[in-house]
Amino acid sequence: MRIAGAAPEVSPIRRGRLQLSDDPGLVFEPVPGMVVEGKAGLWEAWSGAANRLGYRDRDRPAEKPAGTFRVVVLGDSIAAGWGIGRTADVFPALLERRLAAAGGRGEPRVEVLNFAVAGYNTAQEVATLAGRALAFDPDLVLLAYCLNDRREPDPRIVAALAEEAARPAAVAPSWLASGLRRLALESALWRWLRYAVLAEPVEVPGAPGEGFDPEARPPAPDEILDRFDDDEAPVAGPSMVEAAFDRLAGLSRDEGGGRRFAVAVAVFPYLRGGLFRDRFADHHEHVAALAARHGFSLIDLRRPFRECAAAADEPIALDRYHPTELGHRCAAEAIAERLLAEGLVPAPSQRSRSIVRLGGSSRGRAGAWVRLIAERMAIPIRTTTPTPIHIGGMPARWAPHASPTTTMMKPIR
Repeated sequence: MRIAGAAPEVSPIRRGRLQLSDDPGLVFEPVPGMVVEGKAGLWEAWSGAANRLGYRDRDRPAEKPAGTFRVVVLGDSIAAGWGIGRTADVFPALLERRLAAAGGRGEPRVEVLNFAVAGYNTAQEVATLAGRALAFDPDLVLLAYCLNDRREPDPRIVAALAEEAARPAAVAPSWLASGLRRLALESALWRWLRYAVLAEPVEVPGAPGEGFDPEARPPAPDEILDRFDDDEAPVAGPSMVEAAFDRLAGLSRDEGGGRRFAVAVAVFPYLRGGLFRDRFADHHEHVAALAARHGFSLIDLRRPFRECAAAADEPIALDRYHPTELGHRCAAEAIAERLLAEGLVPAPSQRSRSIVRLGGSSRGRAGAWVRLIAERMAIPIRTTTPTPIHIGGMPARWAPHASPTTTMMKPIR
């Protein structure tokens, strides 16, 4: 049967790193353990290996190790690091290293787990938490919110999966998770019986001018979206975001109403076409109001990105949505600073809580970056002019001083 080629080849309903999901709240999900060698294409999104669940992170045990504080990151292609070559340069990985550097001996180890998926909206991200990430026992959930997260599940991805689902030998995800997987993918006899002998005839539309029927098309994307839609959960728009925040708030509490984990919302602005003009201020305000309603911490990244863009000698954006490596460093530092300041992650040791104060202030354009120096220096700094200091490719510019100033590292009050 195999030699004769009589058995049709079958494959799951997938395109690149994404496949159709059995979970109607997800619609689509990452392909577990996929490895992309060389340059990633549009549907691969990034090079390298995904973990056993399909996310851009290393494998972690579901059971949280003793003495560990876990942060779960939910997000879309921004948090998944679209366009970033190395996983180590994506902001969740940078955040983990930054928080680890802030800790001291005897303090909890901080892990940052990345559950982001390209093309997800807020409802899909919260569904990921409910169906997958909660099993890893997070202490803090960081929702990386992009301004396009109020849209429906990415229509390009849904349309591509609808095309894949139209193939006669496409295998449903539930089969891949059941005992039929081995039969479907490995047994030529089973495939011959299922897809050649027992399959119903499939009419394939021809080319235009050759009896082409414009109505004979693959299943419409709406048929896949129907898996996501129900009478109680809006698919898109502000109401969808509100419903997703309501669900996130419910998941964050235990059965007795106590806090199960803390929640922080990092709002990523559009990096082009409005970063300096506040064209989308109403959208930011809507998310801020939702966060306040539920007691979530809010980290609005407009100001950090503006400061980075103004001070940097290289771009912070690949396009309207996605940061460059420098943009990811900017986001990671700003998020870490707020999480530490609000006590949402374990308090750092006295030395790492210190900060270099130039002219008596750690604020201003360089404020978020001075901490990087404070972690590595324990000597007085003397400066007489605003001096550009490059920190990992990020130029930090000090505020001018009228006279030479000697500055010691002092604890944050």
